[in-house]
Amino acid sequence: SVVFSYFLFQARKRLRRLYAYIFIPAAVPSAAMIYVWHTFFGNSVYDDLCRLEFLGDCFEILPVLTLFLWKNAGIATVIVTAALLKIPAETTDAARLETNSRISVFTRIMLPQIRPELLFTGMLGFVFSLRIFRESNLYYVTDYPPDAAYTLQYYMNNHFRRLDYQILSAATVLLVLIMTVVTVFFYRAEEKYIKSVI
Repeated sequence: SVVFSYFLFQARKRLRRLYAYIFIPAAVPSAAMIYVWHTFFGNSVYDDLCRLEFLGDCFEILPVLTLFLWKNAGIATVIVTAALLKIPAETTDAARLETNSRISVFTRIMLPQIRPELLFTGMLGFVFSLRIFRESNLYYVTDYPPDAAYTLQYYMNNHFRRLDYQILSAATVLLVLIMTVVTVFFYRAEEKYIKSVI
């Protein structure tokens, strides 16, 4: 999303209409996209790649990973691009006088100024990763997908159906702890950045 936002920022005058299409993946129903994903990944070439032992389980989780990026990358791109547009033009112009490298200007001048938005985007991505269970369940059409795609939500859902409330409670506590740690990390990082600016 950061790389795509940078190219959108550089070509913002020529690609203004593209902003209207970025949200389309998030608006398309998941059931419709699952049919397209089954058509794209349901072929012999993909099945042969999944059978290669030296690649591990990376190809088995590829459909869900690409579906996650398809649905959520647009929202993150819009947030980061909006943050880049708020940077004063005088700041970037002055930085270009010091160096001719656009990459240096982007990494050393622009990215530090949009750090709060990047932290917010990271937190949003974490929340969206917990919601991918629906699409994953629709794609694999089973309660027991490949091991690489078997997430904590599958674990909790399967034990809920078996009425294993003790294990379900332990998994819920674990999920809450993970969310708490991630949330505290993002807030601490943002507070540290604000204090460094002040």
